[in-house]
Amino acid sequence: SVTGAASLFPRDLLDFALPFPPRQFTHFHDHWIALCAASLGEIAFVDREIGRLLSGLPGSGRRIVAAVGDHGEMLGEHGEKEHGVFLYQGALAVPLILAGPGVPRGRVVNGPAATRGLAATLLALSGNISDADARPFGPELPGIRTPPPATSAPVYSETDMPASAYGWSPLAA
Repeated sequence: SVTGAASLFPRDLLDFALPFPPRQFTHFHDHWIALCAASLGEIAFVDREIGRLLSGLPGSGRRIVAAVGDHGEMLGEHGEKEHGVFLYQGALAVPLILAGPGVPRGRVVNGPAATRGLAATLLALSGNISDADARPFGPELPGIRTPPPATSAPVYSETDMPASAYGWSPLAA
C-alpha cells in the first residue's frame, strides 16, 4: 500500500464515490486513492489561496471572478496516463466558473462552452464596454446574460502533443 488509505474504505464504497478506472487498472487501487487525496488537497489549497487573494482586493461588490482550467485530466482513462495525446472527453472537460454581478447565481449550463467566449463575456459583464464593442471578441458564454441555447455551438479542440512528442499527426476536433 502506498498510502494505507485503501484499507480505510471498502472497495465498493470507493467505486461508488470515486470514478475508479476500468478493471484492468485494479492493481493501481492504492495509487488511485493517493492520487485522489493529492487532488483534493490541491483543490483545498488553491481554494484557500483564491479566498485570500479575493479578500485582499478592493471593490468586492463589483468584482467579477472567472476560474477556468486549461485541460482536464485523463486519470488512466483509455489507457492514457497523462493528458494531451488524445482528445477524449476526460481531457477536454475543464472547469469554468463565473461569479459576480450579472452572473446568475447557481446556474449550471450543461453541454460544451468554448473558453473563447470568456473575454467577450467578461467585457460585457464589466459594464465598461458596449455590447457592440465587445462583439469583436467573439460570442459570449451561453447561459450568462441569456438563457442557455437548446443546442450548443460547435467547440474546437486540438492537441499538438502527438506531433511534438512522438512524430505523429496533431489532432483536431
